[in-house]
Amino acid sequence: MLAKVTSVALVGTEARPVEVEVYLGKGLPSFSVVGLPTRSVREAEHRTRAALGSTPIGWPPRRIVASLAPGALRKDGTHFDLA
Repeated sequence: MLAKVTSVALVGTEARPVEVEVYLGKGLPSFSVVGLPTRSVREAEHRTRAALGSTPIGWPPRRIVASLAPGALRKDGTHFDLA
């Protein structure tokens, strides 16, 4: 595991904690988001790639998996990009 941070998912007016874990592993370069993400959350790859491309870090040539837990809670919104 590369990193683990906490974010929130809004369910009505209630905020529920969501753990965002990022795994950087061996394999063909790819980016996957797992844990019941909506389309806006799945599009995080494009926004993250653009953000990292403008830094000296660059995009890592590895397989990246972002896990949003708990898996049964629907995640919606672009605020998960920050995590």
